[in-house]
Formats: sequence, C-alpha cells, structure tokens
Amino acid sequence: MIPVIDLHADTYMKKDIFNTLPWLRKAYFKIPTRPGEEVQFSETITPERIVQGNVRLQVQSLFISDLGVTNPLHNGLKMLANIKRDVKADESSYQFYTVNDFNDNLDKYGTMVSIEGLEPINNDLELLDIYYELGVRMLAPTWNRALPYVGSSAEPYGILAKGRELAKKLNELGLIFDVAHISDQGFWDFMNQLDCPVIASHSNYRKVCNHPRNLTGEQIKEISNRDGVIGINFYPSFLCSDKNYNIDSDYPEGYSLLYNMIEVIVDEFGDDVIAFGSDFDGISVTPEGVESPAFFQDFAKFLKHRSVSQNTIEKLFYKNALRVLSCY
Repeated sequence: MIPVIDLHADTYMKKDIFNTLPWLRKAYFKIPTRPGEEVQFSETITPERIVQGNVRLQVQSLFISDLGVTNPLHNGLKMLANIKRDVKADESSYQFYTVNDFNDNLDKYGTMVSIEGLEPINNDLELLDIYYELGVRMLAPTWNRALPYVGSSAEPYGILAKGRELAKKLNELGLIFDVAHISDQGFWDFMNQLDCPVIASHSNYRKVCNHPRNLTGEQIKEISNRDGVIGINFYPSFLCSDKNYNIDSDYPEGYSLLYNMIEVIVDEFGDDVIAFGSDFDGISVTPEGVESPAFFQDFAKFLKHRSVSQNTIEKLFYKNALRVLSCY
C-alpha cells in the first residue's frame, strides 16, 4: 500500500473538547442541508481507519473550539497530553519530532502536532518554546476569530505588531508556517517576514472554487516558489461540489470532485505543490466516498484509472509533504 501523509485534522478537539461538553454535539455538528437532523458524535479518524488507509503520518491540530476559549491554555495542553497518552499506549504509533522519526518507523503510524489559532499560548509568544519542546512543529496563527497577530479569511486586515513579533519567533524556532485561514493581505505581509517553511495545510484553489478560504493562483505560486505544499481540503464547500465536473460513475462521486481540484492545480503549478489536508474531524460533511482515512488506498486506484502517473500519486500521497517536513 502507498504511504499517506495528511497535513490537517481536528480529532483531539472533537475528542477532548466535545467529549467533555456533550451538549455541544447538537449545536456544532449540524448539517445545514438537513435541518432538524441530529448529527451523531463520532471520530472520523480512528486507529483502525488509519491502518486501512495506510496513513503513516497524521498531523493533528491543537484547535480551540468557540466554547473552549474560556481556558485555551489548559485546553491546548490537555489535547497535547492526550496525543502523547495515545501514542504511548500504542506500540504501533510514534510522535513526529524530526523526519528521522518517519524514516525510522516505516511500519508504524505517526502523529505530528500543529497549532491552529494561537489561543493556546494566551498571547505569550514565549510559550511557543514550551510547545516546541513538547513536539509542536507547525503553526497557523489564526482561525476565524480575531487575534492580535493577523487577519483571517473572514477579516480583511493584514499583519499586526504582535504578528511581526510572531514572525521573528517562527524564524527562531523554524516552525512550519501554515497560511490556512489567514487573510490575503496577511499572507503577503508574512511572506515578507519569514525565513521558515511555508505551507497551506488544508486549503484549495480559489479559481476552481471561489471561496475566501481558498488560495489565489499568486499565493499558490509563492508557496511553490518556497518549496512548500498545499493540502487539499475535503470540505465540499471548498471544492464547490455544486458545480459541474466530470464524474466517473465507476467510483464514488467524491473521488471525481477531489480529482477535479487536483487536476487543475497540477496543470497550472505542477505536481510538486500538492498534498492532502483532509480536515477530518473538523468538517461536518465530506464528499461521497471520502468519509474517513480508509478511502485513501481506493482513491489511489482511482487516480491510476484516470491515468495519473505513479510518480504524481506518490508526490500527492506523501513525498511532497515529507520533503517539507525534512526541515526537521
């Protein structure tokens, strides 16, 4: 089976925050197109599905839900503690600190820790040193709420004074900078400040799907020029599932939807910039057939069926992401 690296998921937010606040299950995981229907709480990413999909490295974010912001430092550290607990309890797993961890554990399944939204540091950038020592290797400064660093895709402003301090800290630590969620102006402001690697862990191409969470062609080109990657996000609204695209009836429709996004990006920017950033456990709906990590190996067969080369498939599934992670 081909290895898989997935650059973004929110399983520990879902597991730890919502499991302690079960009434949030109804409030948060509603499907807008099915009003009145309760969405059952369950984790999309499980150890069994990781094995089925051969996901050799899963990036898990320390993401604070809206109702977790009352004590974000505690909640962030609690999620990180639970990641470490789960890794320690399973002999087939490991925590990613450097690329050597991946190369030395080719028969195991790893977890890399990221921060999505800087609430867990309580506006104290010095705490990033502690998170780094605990294994955080990637950082997205904002989600969709106002923070004193940079605007988000929901906010038009660029980098703030605290954001310039953040850029210096990122350069010092060498953390991978994740542009998913930041504003267009903030993107370019940070590009002028950063020496560290840059990725978009779970974003798509705005030309294919005109959503502010997606990237412009100029942004993708900049990420590519910096030897970074963009992780294809599986959320239907970021793929524009309502638009016309060529559907292959021999496979689940979601496969064709993902292929449509991947094909355009590869045609315009080459196959060195593509990766996966599923956003599993952070999104309430997925395309048909793309319900969990178990789908990855069948999707590889689909891509071969669509005459995608083995080299491009390997780049998409793991080689491009591993190249970026080799900075550690």
